[in-house]
Amino acid sequence: KANALLSFIAEHRQNLTRIEEDALTHALVHRDERILLLANHFSNWTFVRHALISLGLEQPDAVVVGGGLAGLVTAVSIADQGGSVVVLEKLSALGGNSAKASSGINAVKSDDSAALQWFLDDTVKSQGGHGDPLLANRLVASSKEAVTWLEEMTQVNLSSIGQLGGHRVARTWKPEHGVVGAELMSAMIRLVKQRHPAITVLTHATVTNLILNDDNHTVEGVEFLLGKDQPVQQSLYARNVVLASGGFGFDHEGMLKTYRPDLVSYPTTLGAHTTGDGIRLAERIGAELVDMQYVQLHPTGFIDPHDRGNHVKVLAAEVARGIGGILLSPQGTRFVNELGTRKAVVDQ
Repeated sequence: KANALLSFIAEHRQNLTRIEEDALTHALVHRDERILLLANHFSNWTFVRHALISLGLEQPDAVVVGGGLAGLVTAVSIADQGGSVVVLEKLSALGGNSAKASSGINAVKSDDSAALQWFLDDTVKSQGGHGDPLLANRLVASSKEAVTWLEEMTQVNLSSIGQLGGHRVARTWKPEHGVVGAELMSAMIRLVKQRHPAITVLTHATVTNLILNDDNHTVEGVEFLLGKDQPVQQSLYARNVVLASGGFGFDHEGMLKTYRPDLVSYPTTLGAHTTGDGIRLAERIGAELVDMQYVQLHPTGFIDPHDRGNHVKVLAAEVARGIGGILLSPQGTRFVNELGTRKAVVDQ
C-alpha cells in the first residue's frame, strides 16, 4: 500500500507543494505509524488530505489575493466545491473598487441571437480594433450565466435596465433601489462570512512576493505583511494562488507614468490602493504583460468647489448620462453625444 501511494505522489507531484511532497514521501519511506494507519483506510487524494492534516501541513486549496468582486466570487465558488480558501486583502475591509460601481452590469439576459450579436458588435466596436475578438465573444456569451449566478447567490435583483454609453440598446442592469456595487459586495461579504471556516479572510495583509517551487515554474504560495501598524512577515503555502488585485490607475508616479505618462496629470476616482500590486508580483516571476497602455478614462467626476485641484474625485457615474444628463461646455453649449463610448466622450 505504501509503495502504491509513493507512486501516486510521484505521479501527481505537480499538484503538491515541495513541502507537502517531501513530508509525505518521508513519512511513507520511514514508516510513520500514523501515516501507515491512514494508508490502510484511504487512498489517493483522500489519503493525501488526511495525511497532511496528521503531519500538521494542512494547506488551503487556494490563496486569493484581493477582496473585490472577482476575488470573493472566486473564493465562494471554490468553497462551494468543497475547497478551502484564504483571502488576503491589504485594506482594513473587503470591497475594493467593486463597492464603488454604481451604474450597472452589461448583459443580455435572454437567448435572443440578434440581441447577443448586437452586444458583441457594440463591444468589438468599442475596442477600436485593439481588443481580442475571442475574449469579447466570451464576455457576451457568458453574460447571462454570470448575471444569473450573481442574482441567485446574492439575492440582489438586477431588474432595472438602462442604456448607457456605447450601447445601441438598453442592456445595463442594476437594482431597482440601491447602488449595484455596494449591494453586490455587501451580499458577497455576507456569503464569505457564512462559509467560514472554509473561507478565511485576512485584512491588512499586503502580499510582497510569490513563492516558487524549486523548478521556478510553479507558484506554491505567497509571502505577505500582516498587520496595520507593525506588520509581520508571513508565508502561506497553497495549491493554487489567484491574483484578483485590480489595476494600477492610482499609481501615478509608478506604473501609470511608465505605460501612460500622458495621463499622470489626470484626476482619478479610484481608491488609493489601486497600485497594480498583483501585476508587479506576476511580472517579477516572469509573467508576460499585455495591453498595459490601454488605460480607460471615465468622462465625468464630481468636483469639490472648495478643493477643485484635488487629484482624487468622486465618480459621477455613467448612469447620470444614461437617464438623460447632458454635458455642457463652459459656454453652456452641448458638445457631445452623451451615450457615446467613454473614449469618444473623453476625446471631445
